[in-house]
Amino acid sequence: MLVLITGMCNFAISVKKHMRDYTIFSVCGMPWNKSAYICVIKATLMCLIAFVVSIVGIWIMLKKDIIKDTTIELGFLPVVSCVIVGGLYILLSSIMPFALINGTSLNSELKSNI
Repeated sequence: MLVLITGMCNFAISVKKHMRDYTIFSVCGMPWNKSAYICVIKATLMCLIAFVVSIVGIWIMLKKDIIKDTTIELGFLPVVSCVIVGGLYILLSSIMPFALINGTSLNSELKSNI
């Protein structure tokens, strides 16, 4: 749960930080709401890459017997729980940018970034 909360706070800061870029994209002709899709794709790619790297890393360590004396296992339940947490992260990361971007107007962002 702490990982989800921390990840969401980090993602909200990232969206706010890149709001100037989204404003520039909007001035160039991209619809304001489509900027949120950039955030969704970014969150999905980050989650998928982290999942694959983690699974491959644990699998390599299991094959090399590096973690044979620990409680770390690569079984069905840990993989399913990682997929569920990743899915929650992607779901929440999909909702947040739409709320943050739709809550601001293009004019106010242009004035605040001068």
